[in-house]
Amino acid sequence: MKSAEEWAELFHKTYERLAPTFGYETKAESQTSWEELPNANKSLMEATVGIVGLCIEREAAGEMRQRIIDQLLKPCDCHSLDPGGDFIGCDRCKDLRLEVKRDVEDFKLAFPLPGD
Repeated sequence: MKSAEEWAELFHKTYERLAPTFGYETKAESQTSWEELPNANKSLMEATVGIVGLCIEREAAGEMRQRIIDQLLKPCDCHSLDPGGDFIGCDRCKDLRLEVKRDVEDFKLAFPLPGD
């Protein structure tokens, strides 16, 4: 796994390489190699890519978590949900569904996301 510094360096190099493609020219005093950048600039970029990386990771985790929850709460083949979203089915399946809902709540507690 790349370190925050490696991601920041990749960001810096990619930004500098792509800027002209978008009609943007960086200031001459800003055009420098990663190694020549002041430490404060490097630290700022490292912090920025670190935070963005965490946001991407959390969003991906949230999407994965939601897919798991959707799969767990999917009605069985012989039953369905009524228009209000309530489960229609036999008592055995209703009991199982309640167990799964408790499992989902436990899952959410184990893998919390903002807004939970």
